[in-house]
Amino acid sequence: MAQRVGIVTLHYNFKNFGALLQAYALQRALKERAASVEIVDHRYPGKLKAIGPAEQESHAEGLRFLDSLDSSPAFISEDTRETEAYMDSAYDLLVYGSDEIWKWRFSWTGRQRRGSMRTPVPNIYWPPASMETPRVAYAACSGASRSRIPRRIRRELATSLRGFQDISVRDRPTHDLVHAMTGGSPRRVPDPVFLQDHSDECDFGAIRRKLEEAGADFRRTVVGLYQRRGVFGGFPADASVVNLRKARLSPLEFWGAAKVVDVMATNTLHGTIVSLVHNTPCVHAGRALPKVRELRQRFEIPGGTVSEVMDTWPSHAVAERVQEERRLGLDWLDQTMTSRRP
Repeated sequence: MAQRVGIVTLHYNFKNFGALLQAYALQRALKERAASVEIVDHRYPGKLKAIGPAEQESHAEGLRFLDSLDSSPAFISEDTRETEAYMDSAYDLLVYGSDEIWKWRFSWTGRQRRGSMRTPVPNIYWPPASMETPRVAYAACSGASRSRIPRRIRRELATSLRGFQDISVRDRPTHDLVHAMTGGSPRRVPDPVFLQDHSDECDFGAIRRKLEEAGADFRRTVVGLYQRRGVFGGFPADASVVNLRKARLSPLEFWGAAKVVDVMATNTLHGTIVSLVHNTPCVHAGRALPKVRELRQRFEIPGGTVSEVMDTWPSHAVAERVQEERRLGLDWLDQTMTSRRP
């Protein structure tokens, strides 16, 4: 079994509880299979600027959670050479993923579009061929990218991907991207948040009290609202709607909140995932991203109003599928780690 494992992922957006939870869940799953596991703490200054300061209590909770992760020394730079040297010396295996680590945004002229964080190529997520430490990818994702990759950059990205000993992906677009560049057919595995049950780390009574402070009335049907942007209506008149983004929740409390509420209304991937993990009926609020729609199709999540979804929610089928997803992910990790024993 590989003794020292480094995780390379987009872990440091303290405002994005999904990114924090998937980094934590993957680290925890790997700790059961390796002697030491830490997250490679490379942060791009441009990304830090885009994230911005903590503006509310939940952001402070996210920062505290981020600081609690077992991480490498911090490398804050656009230049990744020092980080790569550390990675080659500190680890026996590098695990890349999950999140949108392979997101790409290019203009038709071949320049990366404004707002892209992956410049230049190669970078920490598309490592150079000179990296010596064996590397695999768990549930990698390219996001909802739609632009054309210029030929010269496409060659560099293909070279980087071919340096991976094994690649698993989270969704169909990333499968197609990897297949187009390498000719391989990467296996689909679930998002890391499916891998772990954090119930032993949650105080559900405290979560309930925080939701009450944020306006939840548990004498009525409680709807947990968690969305990226936009306005969502259509709630029953007698429902109590609580905005989970405005509650003073930590990332783990957000995970547990999906068990406390009666129904979730969300257009986010991880809002949907925590609903499924707890088998809580889930209504999709507003326009959902392709990765969310794909997850809905995989689990055959019914559409309709809050009342309709609560009445038609396929509890038994969801519970079985969650267990299937967990087994799929853990089996991949077991096989990958076993095949790389020294």
